[in-house]
Amino acid sequence: MADIGERILGWVSHLLLAVALLLYVPWTLGIPGTATADYADGWYIGFYALNIFIAVYAILGVLGVVSRFGWLPIPFAWIRTSLWCSAGAFVLAMAIAVFAVFN
Repeated sequence: MADIGERILGWVSHLLLAVALLLYVPWTLGIPGTATADYADGWYIGFYALNIFIAVYAILGVLGVVSRFGWLPIPFAWIRTSLWCSAGAFVLAMAIAVFAVFN
């Protein structure tokens, strides 16, 4: 039973990447043309959060593959922990962005 839970939890960061990739175009198109708009700060925070999360995930993905083959002496658990930390930071940044847009 614990193996099923670990597998489900292992897919959370992958699902967040899918959500980030699906949100990228609509979020980018929603950025206001003027920086003085009340909701512009939220859009910018979300835009940067999306870009940084996708880039960090790509870098960690490459490091994970390299680590799995043993070409890099980094334990895979560190990379998995880094994925969780980046996913948590992404969720927090997007929550702040959505709050800033709608308030």
